Amino acid sequence: MKKVIFILSLCLPLLIGCKEDESKEIQTDLTIEAQEIYGASSALSEPLFFVYFGYENYKNLDSIPLPGCPEILVDDSLKQVRLNFKASEDCTLSEVYVRSGEIILNYDSISNVPDTKITLNYNSYAYGPHSLSGSRTFELDEDSVSHEKFENLLVNYGSDVSSEISGEYTHTLIITDEELSQISSLGQIKGRNPAGRKIEINLISPKIQSKSCFSQNLMLPSGGKESWLVQRGESTTASYAVTYDPVSTCDSNVFAVLPDGKTLLLNPE
Repeated sequence: MKKVIFILSLCLPLLIGCKEDESKEIQTDLTIEAQEIYGASSALSEPLFFVYFGYENYKNLDSIPLPGCPEILVDDSLKQVRLNFKASEDCTLSEVYVRSGEIILNYDSISNVPDTKITLNYNSYAYGPHSLSGSRTFELDEDSVSHEKFENLLVNYGSDVSSEISGEYTHTLIITDEELSQISSLGQIKGRNPAGRKIEINLISPKIQSKSCFSQNLMLPSGGKESWLVQRGESTTASYAVTYDPVSTCDSNVFAVLPDGKTLLLNPE
């Protein structure tokens, strides 16, 4: 009998340790984790049509309102455009996705084509529930393909909860009748989520955005697939599979298959 008690006493700490490891895994709220990663991915897609609107178009813009109705300040000596988003009851293009703060676009001041290199800087900028800080660079080649890089970009979800991410994108600009009509994006993002875990976002099928939808302040991509990986331990990761399924021209359902196999709609009405 004493031998049995002795053996059980040796096994008990191991059993407790296993239970503790299980509880740590269970405590991860997959829904919250998915919403945080989706927020970061969405916030990165949101300003692209502002970036590719064109320096000369900003200079010659008269009364055509942009989503969020920003005040547009152009400094031709610096080749700089500042989009200042202020709360306004008169802005009919701010109800769905509310913006505040500034987006600052610095264009190539040496080239005869300023749009070939653009740096975006966020200045106290917020998009919906997310605020962003940091900068992003875009370089355009002759085939209407733009290469983006950014490092240590902060995406804040409120209450001092944030992710820090770095990444590279390739944006293909689709031109129709000499005007930008769509942006098709592929790329990879790496960083850490608010829990401090390593995350990786891979765009495995092009994320498509339409200018006609952007003009209506409707920001959901009309197609695309993403793969998300989240570190769980030294050698284990949890994976999410995300699809943008079109419902109409400017509306999509965004579904994520969670690590437990359940499917979550990330953008419920």
